Formats: sequence, C-alpha cells, structure tokens
Amino acid sequence: MAGERVVLQVDGMSCASCVKRVERLALSVEGVVAAAANLATGSLSLEVATPAAVPQVVAALGKAGYPVRTQDLRLEVEGMSCASCVGRVERALKAVPGVLDAVVNLAAGTATVTVAAGAVGPEALAEAVAAQGYPARPSVDQDQSPVEDRVARVQADEARAMGRRTLLAAALAAPVVLLSMGAHLVPGMAALIDRTIGATGSALVQMALTA
Repeated sequence: MAGERVVLQVDGMSCASCVKRVERLALSVEGVVAAAANLATGSLSLEVATPAAVPQVVAALGKAGYPVRTQDLRLEVEGMSCASCVGRVERALKAVPGVLDAVVNLAAGTATVTVAAGAVGPEALAEAVAAQGYPARPSVDQDQSPVEDRVARVQADEARAMGRRTLLAAALAAPVVLLSMGAHLVPGMAALIDRTIGATGSALVQMALTA
C-alpha cells in the first residue's frame, strides 16, 4: 500500500549494523510501509500509511539511542474563537507528514509545530491550516516565540498610536498656551486679543480646545 514519504535526519548511526537496526525499528511501527536508512547522509526515508506513524518512529528511534533531529516552526493563525477551533487546527497540523506535535495558543493566535528537521516547511503547514478555514502564515521571525512576536507587534502599534495622540494634543495645546500666556510672553498680545476675539471669545476658544 502506497503512502506518504517522509525523510528523517537520524543521529547516532555509525555502521551497517546501525542502519539495519534503524530500519527494523521503523518497520516495527504500525503504519510504516517501507523504511530505508542511509549511513552516509544520516537519513531515514519512510513511506507511511498514516502521518501518525512518524511520531511513533521518532519515539522508537530515540529510545534506542538514535535521536531524530527536530525543529519548531511557528504560525500565526486567524479566525480561531474557541477550543473547538484549536482542536481543528491542531488536528490539521498533525495530519501533515513530518509533524511530530502541534500546540495552538488561542489567546495569542499562534501555533508552535514540532517537525522532523527538513521534512516539512512552514508554508505547507500554513496551507494545511488554511484548508480548514483558518487563514495562516509563517511567523516572520521563527527564532522569536509566538507570544513574544505578538506582544512586540502590539507594543509597536501602541507606540505609534501614542505618537499620533501626542502630536494631536500638542497641536491643540499650542493655541491654548498662546491665548492664556501670550500677554506675558509677547508684548501687545493682550491688546490684539481684545481687538479681535475679546476676552470672552478667548476663554471660549481655550475651553473648546481643552475639551
């Protein structure tokens, strides 16, 4: 029975005996159709009937002293609103060959996916999630934790918003300072205000700007 192909990077193989042992361990896992280890490249090519067999192979090899190299990939996922959404996203990710584990953070809108090194890329993971109705994209910085990444963006947005509010406040405050303190700072300012808008008008303008 044909299945999905996955290539694992396996450490610890040093001889032909190791190669045979790694292949036997892999084939002992239910769902593994074929297994071929390569001593020169330190890799194990698998053909599996179900993606769930891959994590079992990884566990069996690690227990026998042949650890499989892994890496964590991070996605930003939109549209999740409940625990049911989290479950669907995690199932979609775990169904991708080469995925060993997936943890979704509903609050942060992120997914951290542990994969066999080089077996699957973040783009393929994002496509699997999007196929379930949850738009996803690889995290911009894979070296930064998803929560830290989201917090950094929120802080940057808040800083920009604060800058805009500060500029607006300065623009509104400048006329108030000029009208209220101008007579003390600029000779003839008091007379100019009296001739134009008057003391009452000046007070009304300052009140409006302050509000």
